[in-house]
Amino acid sequence: MKLNSKDGAMESGRQGTFESISEIRQRLEVARKALDRWARRLRGALERLELPETVRASAELLELRARTLLSHLPSIPKGSPSIRLPDYSGDGTGTIVLELDPSLPPRTCAERMLKEARKQRRNAEMIPVRKAAMERELEEIEDWKRRIEAAWNAGTETSDGQEDSDASDSRNDRVLDRRGRRALETILDALETRLLPRGLWPAPPRKREAEPERKPVRWPLKDGWILMAGRSGT
Repeated sequence: MKLNSKDGAMESGRQGTFESISEIRQRLEVARKALDRWARRLRGALERLELPETVRASAELLELRARTLLSHLPSIPKGSPSIRLPDYSGDGTGTIVLELDPSLPPRTCAERMLKEARKQRRNAEMIPVRKAAMERELEEIEDWKRRIEAAWNAGTETSDGQEDSDASDSRNDRVLDRRGRRALETILDALETRLLPRGLWPAPPRKREAEPERKPVRWPLKDGWILMAGRSGT
């Protein structure tokens, strides 16, 4: 059967539409995996996040040990790897063993403990802030999913042209209109921009640099002759 120019244009248009839909579906799959990877990373970070009171308790203990060490500096032998000192956290009858760096003076060890205690106190104050930020990102992930799904549903219809009301229908049975493609592409472009710098979206393949053209080595000889060796030489 021969196709006239009109039929050929329609066939070409349909082919282009199918290719566009296939490309959109591939990007949708990339987006789904990227969003899942993002969510897993956030949930893992939330699980590893310590309670502020736990960090503050650690800072208080470290500070107490540093103060105890400072109060007994004259009695601590230089280069000691550890020292047993009175424990003033209770009734004063107990003792604590402090691990020291024998290559450093005891005062320096105590100052490092105090510095670490201050750092832990700052971290304890930031834990609620970090937790809230990660929870907002989890909400953002759900928002991306809703936007993608809404754009897909708004731009698709079933193959017979009727609005899809059967949730069991496969996306392969739908036709994505031009407006739907543009809406989805806009959302996916924005999502790629959001996730690519964070390593959550696959980076595009690097273009291979063209190899420099290899030219033969030239040696001038007597009487105007030139000796050539290498590619295209003799």
